[in-house]
Amino acid sequence: MEEQQQEGLEAPVSEDAFDDNTVYSQYQTPTYQQYWIEELAAEKKEHDPFRERGHKIIKRFTDERDSYDSTRSNYNIFASNVEIKSSSMYARTPVPEVSRRFVDSTDQVSRVAAMILQRNISYELECGGFDSIFKQIAWDRLVPGIGLGWIRLEIDPETQDPTTGEIEYGEQNSYIDYVNWADFYWAPSKTWETTRWIARRVPMCKKAVKDRFSSTCDEKTIFDLAFKQKPTQSYNNQDTLAPKNVTESTIDVYEIWDKTRRLIFWITDSAETPLDVSEDTCEFPDFYPTALPPLGRFTTSNTTPIADYSLVQDQYRELDDLNNRASHLVQALKLRWVYDNSNRALKDLFTSTGELQGIGVNDWAAFSTEKGGLKNSIEFVPLDEIAATYSKLITARDLVKQQIFEIEGISDILRGVAMPYETASATAAKGAASSSRLGVAQHDAADYISRLIRLKGHSICKFYTPNTMLARAGQFNEADQQYIQPALQLLKNTSANQFKLLVSVDSIMLPNFQQEKAERSEFIHAITGLLAQMIPAVKQTPELGPLGISLIKFGVAGFRGASQIEGMIDNALDQLLATQGQAQQQKPPSAEQTKMMMQEQQIRADMQTTQIQENTKIQSAQLQAQIKSMEIQLEQQQLELKKQQLAHQAAIDQIKIENSKIDAAHGHAIDVLNLQKQGD
Repeated sequence: MEEQQQEGLEAPVSEDAFDDNTVYSQYQTPTYQQYWIEELAAEKKEHDPFRERGHKIIKRFTDERDSYDSTRSNYNIFASNVEIKSSSMYARTPVPEVSRRFVDSTDQVSRVAAMILQRNISYELECGGFDSIFKQIAWDRLVPGIGLGWIRLEIDPETQDPTTGEIEYGEQNSYIDYVNWADFYWAPSKTWETTRWIARRVPMCKKAVKDRFSSTCDEKTIFDLAFKQKPTQSYNNQDTLAPKNVTESTIDVYEIWDKTRRLIFWITDSAETPLDVSEDTCEFPDFYPTALPPLGRFTTSNTTPIADYSLVQDQYRELDDLNNRASHLVQALKLRWVYDNSNRALKDLFTSTGELQGIGVNDWAAFSTEKGGLKNSIEFVPLDEIAATYSKLITARDLVKQQIFEIEGISDILRGVAMPYETASATAAKGAASSSRLGVAQHDAADYISRLIRLKGHSICKFYTPNTMLARAGQFNEADQQYIQPALQLLKNTSANQFKLLVSVDSIMLPNFQQEKAERSEFIHAITGLLAQMIPAVKQTPELGPLGISLIKFGVAGFRGASQIEGMIDNALDQLLATQGQAQQQKPPSAEQTKMMMQEQQIRADMQTTQIQENTKIQSAQLQAQIKSMEIQLEQQQLELKKQQLAHQAAIDQIKIENSKIDAAHGHAIDVLNLQKQGD
């Protein structure tokens, strides 16, 4: 990379993200080359007026003048206003806020994963020179009208140690490249959501082109490229600040991201086919490697940016005209006079005559009487009208300045001007009004940075190895050590969309130590207050312990920056709950607790006695019912038995009767036999 920059490569084109991808040779044809040449021509026809206007605004900022107006005296308040707005829009490298998308105090793995991702992004922002990059982006936004950053992945290949055989992973970086406002191209469209393609122009030297595209196109194509030392774009002729003494030949390569086909083309005007065509392996959420819309001012009917200067250009021109006229009047405000030429000594009266010196006058009597003395011999040019006109011009100039400040939204407070005898409340009201005006620009800057770091976070989760992420995340407290490996696995298995990646306005402004101190004091006060209320409640009612712990964890998760110590707080609360439970079990009850326990036992005993009595009554009633039923059954059984006895006795009596009859019949028969025997 350093070698390419030394050879004249201004901004590297995207490469490493597509190393493992096959070249789409079916798109490297003259047909697609011509297609993109026509697309770029249509884009330039649409947006070159904006670029030409941007170069003129830059000339106004730098007070770059042509020969015919080199003598003008302009009032370049535009440059100072840009500096004021730039310092208000962005002041320092932001600290991104990465948190779980759905805050769950029990999801410790997601919390640690968010910390790892946040530390990786912060590391790259600080070490990657983001501060200087975004200052250029902000300047492009405030002067020509559009600022842009571009995500580019750079991965060094893996190497193997010949002695140990261990795999050593190469450097992995997700850079945010600054793209010059004039090098950004996009398909003409009404809204950014319907933009079919975007591109950036990259001037590349011969060696850079060969190193980048020797594996994707034939050697003859690279050899036939027309390298030039001067820019080929017509609008660049209007750029008086562009380098004019370039010694190294370059060629413009357009890196085009085609959302329709989801392909990336590398095109140059002098080639017959695209230098390279690759499929999308980055898989950014919105396909493009930059955040759309860019940082700028746009309408709802076109994506062409509107420069701030265009909205105030009439006032700036009027201010220059008034200042130029006032400058001419200053030149006219000189002491001039006419004198009597017959007395030539008078010409030395205000030129060469020193203090306490005089000049001689010939024929003093005639000079004083006939000519009326000095009063009638010399007359000064009147300056009252010129001074009055100058004063009116200065007043008008100040009024125009106030109009500019009102339109630009720059108050006296921001310019460091305080009105005499102004109350503190009035000053505070003016500061609030100016902050609300510039607050929109600050919010836009913070929002654009947020969208850029979301793309960076996506690249980190998709392409970085766990070892790289862990090495850049630094050390974790003991409470979070157990969640590191699951958190790394979560980052590799999910995308950055599972987390909230935000940049607040406060993080890009100059640090407010009083505010940070107040926020930390508020956090400590809130936590200690919750603990002071929770501990007595848990002692009184141990069952409330888990609820109190959950409430404190929920409150801690809502504070900004609390994720760094959230794990330690969670562990401390869990240990406190466990210790409180053990102490509650081991500690003998107090007299009041004993009394309450005895009362509860007496109540339970009374309730049991009442229940037993009720049960006894019910059982007694049931027993009596059973006894009565048994008595009835017994009576019935006795009646039945009596009936059976009577029937049995009747049967016996019948048998006896029958037996008597039989005995009588038998006796009679015996008697008959005896009679018969006797008769025989």
